[in-house]
Amino acid sequence: RVSTQSTWATILAQGRSHVILPAYVLGCWFVGLPLAWLLAFPKLGALPLLHGLVGLWCGQMAGHAAAAAMLFVAVCRSDWGAIALAAAKRAEAKPIKEAPLLRDVESA
Repeated sequence: RVSTQSTWATILAQGRSHVILPAYVLGCWFVGLPLAWLLAFPKLGALPLLHGLVGLWCGQMAGHAAAAAMLFVAVCRSDWGAIALAAAKRAEAKPIKEAPLLRDVESA
């Protein structure tokens, strides 16, 4: 089972948060919103069984499913070796000068 939260968390942990916005814009706005509109108003030629809130809900669910599918593809196509090397380089980077601890300030 593909979960939106698990794919989202994996993409964030990889440091590739720039992948999430396009997936959600495409899924929710370009798939979910038009589909919800078509399913919510059956007089426009959509399925007559899905109308009103049920059609709206089904369209939005389809949009979120499309976004989850795009994030799942992004996780599956990840270059895990390059991601691990980038994380190792970030870990070896020069550390930021830390602020003095509160106990050091009080004792001075």
